[in-house]
Amino acid sequence: MKQSEELSPRAVEVLQELAACSDLTGLTWATPMMVGGRDASHHSATLGQLVRCGLAERRRRNTLANAIGSRRGSWEYRITSRGKRRLRSKP
Repeated sequence: MKQSEELSPRAVEVLQELAACSDLTGLTWATPMMVGGRDASHHSATLGQLVRCGLAERRRRNTLANAIGSRRGSWEYRITSRGKRRLRSKP
């Protein structure tokens, strides 16, 4: 997904959940499970697409696996100001 492409309904839904998570909980960063993700769901991949589009950003979670250098780390995500503008521009 390139920055100029339209978001899929699934990506818009995840972006909305990411914004709502921040608004409702006051937490800046959210895990995929906090925005509806479950085992083998699309949420981590969709969040990765949103990061590549500049609509969200990510950081490594402070976990033991990440501390010992696991190649498969856990990430937290937050919506960017660009992501918020994108949601406001959609009907």
